Amino acid sequence: ETELARGTLYLYFKNKDDIYTAIALRASKILNQMFRDCCRNGKTGIEKTDSLLQAFYEFNKKYPGYYAAYYYSGMFDDEASPDLAELRRIRMDSFDMVVDSIREGIREGIIREDVDANMSTLVMLFSMNSVLSLTPVINAYMKKYSLKQDQLFDYTKDMMLRSLKSSS
Repeated sequence: ETELARGTLYLYFKNKDDIYTAIALRASKILNQMFRDCCRNGKTGIEKTDSLLQAFYEFNKKYPGYYAAYYYSGMFDDEASPDLAELRRIRMDSFDMVVDSIREGIREGIIREDVDANMSTLVMLFSMNSVLSLTPVINAYMKKYSLKQDQLFDYTKDMMLRSLKSSS
């Protein structure tokens, strides 16, 4: 699409992993900014957590190619890649925004105090990635019962948020 010869492309990138890492970095920056907007606009920890989950889903819908690069970027561990350190830093920053929103909700008493913010963030990330990367068998079940991915996302998000909330 850039109308560059393959050889020209490799003047800028050492190998395919470097290209992929650069794409994943761009994806991470987009998602990180979406997350920052959520944190700025949310009033409570649970609202921020809800908004962050929604942003992750919207990122997938708006930028499916970037989502794929973001999702699979962890498989490249070429320490010589010039973008890898920044990619890791930005991804950890995004992860920490979710952790911090849960911790904020705990301090506010809206989220249960026995919730482990790090583990909860990992479970939510795993769950959201599963909803966004449906296997053929899950697609078959959903088709049988006339369910849509948007419905599955909303239901999954609702279940996760309800499991975090304090009963008081």
